[in-house]
Amino acid sequence: ILLHSTMTKEPRWIVKTPYGKGVVLQKRKEDGMYETQLDGFIGKLYTAEKYPSVTPEINNDVICTFGRGIVESIEGEQCTVRLSSWRLAQRCTVRCYLRLDTVSVVGKKSLREMNTFERVSYGQTLKTKASEQFRQKKYNEALKLYADAIDSVRFVQHDAQSDNYIRADLVLLMVTCSNNAGTCCVQLEKLDQAHRFATNALVLVDALYAKRGKKIHSILMEDGYTDAKLFGEFTTKSRLLLATALHAHDKHDEAIATLKVATTVVTKYLEEKETAEASIKGLKIQEKVIKKLHAQCLHRKRLDKKKEIKRAQAMFGSKSSAASTPDVSSSSSSPKNDS
Repeated sequence: ILLHSTMTKEPRWIVKTPYGKGVVLQKRKEDGMYETQLDGFIGKLYTAEKYPSVTPEINNDVICTFGRGIVESIEGEQCTVRLSSWRLAQRCTVRCYLRLDTVSVVGKKSLREMNTFERVSYGQTLKTKASEQFRQKKYNEALKLYADAIDSVRFVQHDAQSDNYIRADLVLLMVTCSNNAGTCCVQLEKLDQAHRFATNALVLVDALYAKRGKKIHSILMEDGYTDAKLFGEFTTKSRLLLATALHAHDKHDEAIATLKVATTVVTKYLEEKETAEASIKGLKIQEKVIKKLHAQCLHRKRLDKKKEIKRAQAMFGSKSSAASTPDVSSSSSSPKNDS
């Protein structure tokens, strides 16, 4: 969680004034005056009167007796508010059913004002939006949203209020968004970025693997994320992204080595009896992609080898002339593979 000062900062109340809607920027300590920025005006309104809240609408941030939340629905004079400032143990969300006149609309928090729970929730919202863009093959839009989701939780500072469920959600968000962002980058031919995203995902999953059996891993297992999913499908997706980027940069040996590791992982989880059917299906699809990419790497490697031989022959002469010159033939028959 961020510093506790972010939790005590006065919210930006959105109020009705005689001059229209306004945002209360602050209440001055020296004279108790409210400094309010009016919609559509450059100047500010200074008044000692505390104006009432604007009427809440769906998706507005509001403050009620029980904390800060978001309006999910409105029926007549009643509204449903999902609390965003806190939740019960084991991810239990709290919803309050309140009268409209008992909640006050406030401006949305900036990222730096959010606590860990709010940041993770915000990141999950961005991920959902990104996935919708990805399904529509809008890869630029999806990439931006996945990257924003990652950035929303990248520098989270944990404290006693960050329970293991929040930490598990954060890890899952970072891994899946990194892999998905990398996939977008491949589609957009931004292969250096794809390599970075995939590397980040692998680092996180490797750290989780080192602590398997402990609380965060156990929570993810309870949520249905088996080892075959976490350490099989997720890591294989990352390695496929890495191999794709390496292959595109003509680093075929590195790509092949990465694919061999991926093959070992896939084979391991396919052979385990407890691997779920859904994971078996996903792993078999990945196995086919590995074989296809491996064949492409070998093909490109052979083509590069032929090019090197041709360059060597052009430099040292044809085969016939090379054969008449033993010393030169000896040098050109085994050209070095710079790759």
